[in-house]
Amino acid sequence: MKINENGYLVTKVNMASLEPMEYLGQEIGKEANKVYTVYRKEEELFNDETIKSFEGKPITLTHPEDIVNASNWKDEAIGHIQNVRREGKFLVADAYINDEIAISIIKNHGIKEVSLGYESKLVEEGGKIYQTNIKGNHLAVVSEGRAGKECKLNDKKNNERIKLMNKFKELLLKLKDSEPENEENKEIVKTLEEALAENEALKAENERLKAEIQELKKKDETTTVADEETVSVEESQDDEVKRLKAENEELKKLVEELKAKIKELEDEKDLTSAVTDAKTYFSKVKISDSKNARSVYTAVLVDSGFEMDDLKKLSDSEIRAMYLGLKANAVTKDNALRNYNSLFDSKPQKLDLNKKFGGKK
Repeated sequence: MKINENGYLVTKVNMASLEPMEYLGQEIGKEANKVYTVYRKEEELFNDETIKSFEGKPITLTHPEDIVNASNWKDEAIGHIQNVRREGKFLVADAYINDEIAISIIKNHGIKEVSLGYESKLVEEGGKIYQTNIKGNHLAVVSEGRAGKECKLNDKKNNERIKLMNKFKELLLKLKDSEPENEENKEIVKTLEEALAENEALKAENERLKAEIQELKKKDETTTVADEETVSVEESQDDEVKRLKAENEELKKLVEELKAKIKELEDEKDLTSAVTDAKTYFSKVKISDSKNARSVYTAVLVDSGFEMDDLKKLSDSEIRAMYLGLKANAVTKDNALRNYNSLFDSKPQKLDLNKKFGGKK
């Protein structure tokens, strides 16, 4: 990168390559929160029409909410690209950044990756998704570009959001394909919370940049033009903060959904285990209507003489402990003791929990 005689930042930029990219389903009209790999063919990215469509297009600081056109160009543009061409595996251009504040942010904060803004048609071939009919609109300078570190003004880091979504995808698959052991599920929740913390760090970094822009605004209030440029950049950064906050809320929602799913899997596993155990040791007790492990244990305890009203006052752990106590007293797996009582037409006596566990009599 260099600064020319007019104070403009001038540099060559790798804008795109043939490397596959990852998109969330909602970005490309597919299933939400699922990550899709999208490919570009050489003849699509490097054909004359695609190259011409990017010639002279504006550079923006982060992606605007809409396409850049005559009505919003003044608010969004910080420079332009020219001499668009192919160099090896890259679509390359010369970037001219004219906005003083944007130049300061790029130089001082390492925001140097780029992301193309364009329209394209997605087609599926052989189980893969391809971009076709690519029409350029702008080139955004961003903190993390989807195309990766090679597409940059000057390299920094990869797309953290895609990394997070990939991590979530892997964990979701793990939940579906593996036995939902408690300790493993706790580890999964821990990992998700760590990923969420990473996203919070990204948001904090963006807030820091916003504060820096506020300082730059104070310094550049000497002219109306400088004021207008600062407001434009500030609004752009506000949009980025809003986007990150919305993204963070989505991640929090996903963590809660995963926690709920883990709880559901744990409850289902506990119920299956409890039913199997109760059928083995207390085969005459009706447990077919049980909705969870507690209701299985409660049915056995009531059948053994405990009062339902007393049992309702106990925690799940206490109910399970009492059940295990009954189980320990079972003579054999086919309920020999219970069968013995049945032969003599005996009924279980009602038990008083206070007396049973040493309370007041």
